[in-house]
Amino acid sequence: MRIYRALPLALVCLAGCGGPSLVGKWTMSGAAVPPGMSAVTEFKAKTYESQLDLSQGTITLHIVASGDYTFDGKKLTMTGRNVTIDDSKLPAIAKAGLAGFKDQISKSLNEPKTSDIELKDDSFTLTTPQGSVTFTKVK
Repeated sequence: MRIYRALPLALVCLAGCGGPSLVGKWTMSGAAVPPGMSAVTEFKAKTYESQLDLSQGTITLHIVASGDYTFDGKKLTMTGRNVTIDDSKLPAIAKAGLAGFKDQISKSLNEPKTSDIELKDDSFTLTTPQGSVTFTKVK
């Protein structure tokens, strides 16, 4: 499913610090964000927490991913540490494949990922091989 392929990109796009600051809450948008997905990421001094809501048909997931990040003003590197998936709104048949999905996401997050980043005022653009995503600061 397209939404699952885009999830690692979304999670990679959720971190930053050092030099110009990414500290604060940010929402994600852009062509690489699949329909039915919304994400809010909060960057703290050296850690991040991303809240992703994924809806596709009758499938609704709430995912919380957190980890560590570094940001040098041009490159963002993040390493995930924890993923929690709320499957309470998932149909019973879809819950059967959830363990494999969580394992796949956790493995993907645990590998450090580096992306190019361009910070402008209250937004930044993150560019990865999968595409670009824009984050806008929540005021």
